[in-house]
Amino acid sequence: MKKLFVALVVALTSAMFASAQDIITKKDGQDVEAVIEEVGDDYVKFKYFEELAGPVIVLKKRDIFRIQYQSGRVETFEQKVNPLYDNGREPVAGIRPGMKYKELKTLYNPREYVSVMGDVHPAWSGVASFLIPGLGQGINNEWGRAAGQFFGSYGLILAGSLCASGIAASADGYNPTLGVVSIACILGALGLDIWSIVDAVKIAKIKNMYQQDLRKLYAVDIDLYPTVNYAYTASGLTPAVGMTLALKF
Repeated sequence: MKKLFVALVVALTSAMFASAQDIITKKDGQDVEAVIEEVGDDYVKFKYFEELAGPVIVLKKRDIFRIQYQSGRVETFEQKVNPLYDNGREPVAGIRPGMKYKELKTLYNPREYVSVMGDVHPAWSGVASFLIPGLGQGINNEWGRAAGQFFGSYGLILAGSLCASGIAASADGYNPTLGVVSIACILGALGLDIWSIVDAVKIAKIKNMYQQDLRKLYAVDIDLYPTVNYAYTASGLTPAVGMTLALKF
């Protein structure tokens, strides 16, 4: 009778200790018996159940599949990786396909631009306008602005060159008026070229942001990302690595 009583006490004590532990299941399938100390935004702090006097262990949430708390509650962590085209912001309200740049520039702030897969790289637009004034605008389908900047730049260069030629051909020597006009035209062309580069980069950023929002609002998003799924087998919880194809309408 005494032995039976001792056995019952031991069993009850073991059950109490077993229920006082948390189970962390890692993405590699390993179960960790632990006592959770803290759950942060991207980490979990715990102590090993068998080493409560030991150090606090920190584990990243990205390495955890789920936590089964001593209360019985189970918390499963999101496994999906953000797609490469996610810019981390909500689409601008009220946009529609076919909007013009003059409308878009009032809706978007190019300083908030985040590059994602599929964008026209703004730097290439700037390089194009550096080589040929207005070419960066043309790449972004703003041919009216492209033509204005191209002909404006080369018109100023031509006017400056003609004034310089007039000074050289003048029999009376240096003409101050033509000299000032020539220098003003050259400086104007240089300023217009610099502005063309800046403008091309700005247009590319705004149009990229617009296209990003259109894809979110009107297109079908296809996400292909790696996932780790778990299944109960005879040997316990077993991880199975695979790929998930997700369609979002």
